[in-house]
Amino acid sequence: MPKYDYHCDACDQTFELKLPFGSSTDQSCPECDSAARRLLSPPALVFKGSGFYKTAERGESNSKQSNATKETQSSATNSADIGSNEPAKSKVPESTDKG
Repeated sequence: MPKYDYHCDACDQTFELKLPFGSSTDQSCPECDSAARRLLSPPALVFKGSGFYKTAERGESNSKQSNATKETQSSATNSADIGSNEPAKSKVPESTDKG
């Protein structure tokens, strides 16, 4: 059975009750017997396994794939630079000032 937290505004008492699903939300305080209100609480949620957090390391398949991509990119860059011994020239058109 789920546990629910209640708070009584009359005597400032907070208490917990085990109630079945579908039970009434209206409960009375065990101390002063006045109406108590149900408190909202976050659900118990636990992430298990890898890959849920930014700091978690990724699996081997992703790291192998990224390493292969890096090697391909670096080899393509190196092969383009090997063909010429001259420094690379920028392809900026010269200005044609008429004046």
